[in-house]
Amino acid sequence: VQHYHTGTMTRKSPMLELLSPEEMIEVHPADAQELKINEGDFIRVETKRGHIVARATVTDRVQKRTIFGTFHYWEACCNELTSAGELDPICGIPEYKISAAKVSKSSPTEAAEWIKTIGDVYKLDLQNVGARSVSG
Repeated sequence: VQHYHTGTMTRKSPMLELLSPEEMIEVHPADAQELKINEGDFIRVETKRGHIVARATVTDRVQKRTIFGTFHYWEACCNELTSAGELDPICGIPEYKISAAKVSKSSPTEAAEWIKTIGDVYKLDLQNVGARSVSG
């Protein structure tokens, strides 16, 4: 693990960014073969809450029909795709570990468009947080 949590500290480290500069969604080899996804290809991951575009890493660390991604990267934050609707009745936190998702092969063009779009949203979010912290 090169990054921790949302990467607010670790993504400022040049060495860690060199080791792990972007999200790599883990895809099982059988699923990758079925979807014609190769190591390093861009993929689109969609749920009922939205989508992200990131690179795939083909590995048997995940089970068939299962993918894994982190929330270290604002460019492809998997928590944006998971269920935050219902809270656990005991501890009151959302279920961030599982969601039904559709995976498809993407392209460098779609990835570049995604980075621009999400970058604009991310900058706007930062401005709004800054405005709230200054005014309130």
